[in-house]
Amino acid sequence: MITMGLLWAGLACFALGFSISALAAEVVPDQQGPALVDDGADTTRILAIFEAISQVPRCSKDEERIAAWLVQWAEERGFPVKTDAFSNVLISVPAAEGYADAPVVALQAHMDMVCQKTADSDHDFTTDPIRLVRDGEWLRATDTTLGADDGIGMAIALFLAEEPGLKRPALELLFTTDEEVDMTGAEGLAEDALKAERFINIDSDTEGFVTLGAAGGVTMEITLPLAFAPLSPGQATYSLRVDGLLGGHSGVEIHKNRANANVLIARALNEAVPFRLISFAGGSADNAITPASELVLALEPEHEDALKARIVAFEQEIRGEYPEETGLSVTLEALPNPADAALSAADTARLIERVFTNGPKSFPDCPRLPTTSASC
Repeated sequence: MITMGLLWAGLACFALGFSISALAAEVVPDQQGPALVDDGADTTRILAIFEAISQVPRCSKDEERIAAWLVQWAEERGFPVKTDAFSNVLISVPAAEGYADAPVVALQAHMDMVCQKTADSDHDFTTDPIRLVRDGEWLRATDTTLGADDGIGMAIALFLAEEPGLKRPALELLFTTDEEVDMTGAEGLAEDALKAERFINIDSDTEGFVTLGAAGGVTMEITLPLAFAPLSPGQATYSLRVDGLLGGHSGVEIHKNRANANVLIARALNEAVPFRLISFAGGSADNAITPASELVLALEPEHEDALKARIVAFEQEIRGEYPEETGLSVTLEALPNPADAALSAADTARLIERVFTNGPKSFPDCPRLPTTSASC
């Protein structure tokens, strides 16, 4: 997100998401999109543009095709268009008659979307269009994220550029890449790319409000030297799985007391019984709250009863702490085929403690400010 002049911005925060081993993560996205409060001609045309955008795959770091679509859109209308090494697209739109002397206005939105899908979906984000569904007053997607962030911002900008009869100044439509992951598109934009004197970022989740401010994100990378060794004779293998959580966007739902499956598993096992970690997988995007996670562990037989008791007590604890997580499921299952190797008990404890300690938390004194410490 670029901070210049007038900014419409959403809240960007950090959610824990990682994967150790090749286990597949289960994702339950928030599928509901923008409310369709107006069925007038403007809304119809904007949504038609959004539907066309939704036909083009555009996950973060895979924006070449949507950039090419935008270039073609501009060329078909005779608008000058430029791209850069970061696949940013800048379309210049002439002023309406009588407004040639008005200050140029830049409208900015980002091309990429958060690509998440349900566990049983066969959707391929690299090839398949987003399947839109009109559900009463709402627009949603079928088993995937909708991409209204920021596809609807792109659609609004394109609508304003080509809608006849609008009394408007010259426009610069700036579409940037990789906003959902590291903002390299905005960061890489040349300082002299824009001529506009006013800048409006169309990327808000609240209709009818203009925000003066900025939002950003921080990526944390933790590297730990870990060594695997063969299992000891008699050690059994178990799978601990937490799923059915609400999940959601780490920017707009992080303050809603939604549980993170990665953090829950770490909390359940931290200092519970001695065990050895075989694999831990949960989450597929660092800007989505992890709804499902699975840990596979090796355990001495004498600790099995204590672990089962801990999991039962922990599930009740979590249901009380997160009353809105009605779909929560915590399962411990013995696996028939033992693994070949696992981490040492010491390395396991160190890794689990780091995951739990570094998970984002919200605190009563500042409920809208996620932080990793108790201080606001």
